[in-house]
Amino acid sequence: MDQQYKNIERQEEVKELYELEILRSQQTISNKDTMGHEPEI
Repeated sequence: MDQQYKNIERQEEVKELYELEILRSQQTISNKDTMGHEPEI
C-alpha cells in the first residue's frame, strides 16, 4: 500500500514537470514567432 502511494506521488510530480516543460516550450516557440524574425519588407 505504501509503495503504491509513493508511485502515485511520483506520477503527479512527473506530470507537473512535464506540463511545465510543455508550457516553457510553447512560450519559447511564441517568443520566436514574435521576436525571432526580422520584419519582411
